[in-house]
Amino acid sequence: MKTEIKRIIERNLPLNVKYNLIDKSYTSLIDSIGCTCHNCGKLISNIATVRPENGKESYLIGFDCLETILINNNLLDGKSIEEFNKFKSNLPTFIKHSKQIKDNISEMNSKNLNKVVSIQFDLEDFKQWAKYGKSSYLTYYYILETGKKFNDNLRLKNKINIEDFINTFKSINNKINVQLN
Repeated sequence: MKTEIKRIIERNLPLNVKYNLIDKSYTSLIDSIGCTCHNCGKLISNIATVRPENGKESYLIGFDCLETILINNNLLDGKSIEEFNKFKSNLPTFIKHSKQIKDNISEMNSKNLNKVVSIQFDLEDFKQWAKYGKSSYLTYYYILETGKKFNDNLRLKNKINIEDFINTFKSINNKINVQLN
């Protein structure tokens, strides 16, 4: 079976810039006006807001362009085609888990007096779990402003590049301090 590789094409947003995902939303094209993608100019209903790493202006782009930009961000770090394909296949899972943690933080911050100020990923624990099967648990800690920690975990495939997950998480959750151990 031949794997299709998404072509990376530079459109309105330059590809020599790294972008962070700020938000995602959906606007029905039937019920409202919608908007056009700042990158490709097409009408979009699934809208991602991205901001250049060193910029203040944000852009609204469609999910296809988001995939291209996130993959390209990864390629700019010198990834091989094999790593590119692996990253592309894992991207939906990375986004899902990153968004889930972001939502948990928002919920905890709305319910508690002490806010979550940081998250700490236990990479050594992930490597230890990887020895025992096809999937591993990535333990992470919510760190409150009081210094108290609460742990949680995600079940991820062993063969993922954990750094790719962390980078995707940072891109989606760019307002939270990320610590690694």
